[in-house]
Amino acid sequence: MTLNWDTTRVKYFSENPDELWVTYGEGTKEEYSDVNAETKTLIFATMAVGIGNIKIGNASDFYARFKIMEKYDKISLYSTFVYDENGENPERKNTYLTPDVVIKHIGLCTNVSYASKKDWIARYVKNNSNNKYIEDKPNIKDLTKFYDILKEEFEGSFYANI
Repeated sequence: MTLNWDTTRVKYFSENPDELWVTYGEGTKEEYSDVNAETKTLIFATMAVGIGNIKIGNASDFYARFKIMEKYDKISLYSTFVYDENGENPERKNTYLTPDVVIKHIGLCTNVSYASKKDWIARYVKNNSNNKYIEDKPNIKDLTKFYDILKEEFEGSFYANI
């Protein structure tokens, strides 16, 4: 099944339409247009977090699930390379998800099915139980507690901005 997505309900892009699409490799033969890196990551993340539509009522869940993957799977929202003053020695710089990024994308819709908190946590723990790259493997009890802390972190930030 293909991943379908829609940003027409994202208020931010209604107000800032030029920020949805960006040009990469401008002025080169590899030049192409694509969705901006933040949005593209969130579109594909809907599959991993089991939340197909970012709404006010589930934005904190989306945030919590993504932050859990940042911690245990060592993912980031996106990465760029920063070069020294001579344009050499590239150093990778990761950008991580913030509540503001999720809030900016409220209204993003995909055709991904919703997974309940309980089901998502159980699946996450099961899928990572044999992952040799995760040193501190999460269990359901600890992950549920961490999930709730992350939701509170998001909600504190969200309501502070209203």
